[in-house]
Formats: sequence, structure tokens, C-alpha cells
Amino acid sequence: MNQAFVIMQIGNLDLDRIFHEVINPAVIAAGLPTAKRIDKHNEGGLLKNEIVAFIEDSDIIIADLTNERPNCYLEVGYAMGRNKFRNVILLAREDHNPDSPNYRPGENKVHFDLSGYDILFWDANRLEAFQTELKSRIQKRLNLLSSDGRLRSDKSQGIRRPEIIFVDEKTGNHRSLYAKNIGTGPAINIVRTIMNPGDLTKTTPNEPLPLPALGPMDQLYAYCATFPPNDSVSIIDDPNFKAVLEYDDTLGNHFETSYERRTYSISPIAKRNFPVDQAARV
Repeated sequence: MNQAFVIMQIGNLDLDRIFHEVINPAVIAAGLPTAKRIDKHNEGGLLKNEIVAFIEDSDIIIADLTNERPNCYLEVGYAMGRNKFRNVILLAREDHNPDSPNYRPGENKVHFDLSGYDILFWDANRLEAFQTELKSRIQKRLNLLSSDGRLRSDKSQGIRRPEIIFVDEKTGNHRSLYAKNIGTGPAINIVRTIMNPGDLTKTTPNEPLPLPALGPMDQLYAYCATFPPNDSVSIIDDPNFKAVLEYDDTLGNHFETSYERRTYSISPIAKRNFPVDQAARV
């Protein structure tokens, strides 16, 4: 399914109103699902990874430059660096426009590196017109992307797939497992479950444990052998070790990496067995 991601200042009540009353309704009216925003749709992982994931996986990226927030410019720059110029729709409040009678030199503005692009300046007193124009621009971009073959027609066609494995390392007198994303896409909603810790290890806890989001080639601590009789032996080489990692991509597809009998397999799954909201948080 196609999706839209909104970049804007977070925590500003006036801009929150613009999002809820104009931007999101325009996105839905253009035929897309509810727009994603990092403060409303993050999964509790590293925000930089999740923002990158939303930018990478969104067909429409709406960026409101009001109030000159550095993070907004950074995220727009990243999107453009990923050659997503046609996906980006720039917005700003009309007093940021040098041609507006409300513009005040030395106050808010659109910085020179983006000022040459087509920007939809909106007036807080003309929100209906703003919504109509934004909807029109979204539809035009979707048509353009579709004609170029760059519009994702179905979420299952995404080629940026996450693949998480365990990496076994010796840490001091212990053996530890790190979850590493060796795939080409970000992983979110990650849950690690140890089904059988094996004869070599004991750990606390064994119940399902949520992990932060992982970008491609990122890794983080996931499991520790607290009483290993032989710290030179790999945990995942124990024939009795059994574990499962479940995770999603940012398009809503579910994946599973299962470990059993010294081997692992990675496969898509239709339904989560260990939903992230039911996992222990320790």
C-alpha cells in the first residue's frame, strides 16, 4: 500500500492543528491511508532509523518548513539525497514567503538552499483552499510517479526487506548475542524470544523481549549467557538452542528468523505470534 510521511515541527499546537485539519485530510482525500508522522507512528526504536525508514518507504513526503526547524531541513536533504525529489512536496506558512505582505526580514523564512523549489505557501485564514491545493499536488505526484514506474503498487513488491540474524560474541566472561539486520530495509517492531536457551546457557528473562528498530547493517545487544560453563562455545552452536526473532518492515509486512538445530531460516509470515505490544519490557 502506498503511504505518505509528514516532516514538520513537532509539539507546536498551531502546526498540530494544520496536520489534523488540513494535511492528513488532504492525504486521505488523495486516496492514501492516514499520513505517518514520527511522533505518532514510531515504534520505540532509534528515531533516526525510523525516520530514515519512513523516508525510504513513503511514496509521498510532505515537508512543512514552517519555523525553520533544522531537523526538517536535514530530513528533506536526506530524501533528496536519495533521489526522491519527485516524492517531496514542500510547504511553509505564507509569512515565510518574501513576496507576502506579512513577511518580516530577519524573522522566519525558507532558507536559500530550498527557496528555489516549488513551495506551497499556506494561509491560516484560508485552510480550505490550502487543503484543496495540497490534495491536487499529492494526486499529481502520484500520477507522475505511477507513469514513471516509481510508485509502489503493493506493499509486497518492496525490494527493501529486513533480515535479522544473531551474531554471537564473547564479552568478558560471557557469551552474548546481538541482533543484526543484514537486509536491505529497516526493521521495526522487533521481538526476541528464546524458546530453549540450550544446555550451555541460562538467561533472564526468556520471555518475549522487544528490541529497538534496526536499520540495514545495524546491530544491538539481544541476549546474554549468564552462567556459561565454557565461554569459548558459541550459544547458537548448541544443538538445543531454539529462538525466534519476529519483526516488520515499515510497510506492514511481517518476518521471522527462527533458530533451531544450529541453523536459522528467514521467511515472511502472515501473522505475528509475538506482537510487540504483548512483549515484556525490561
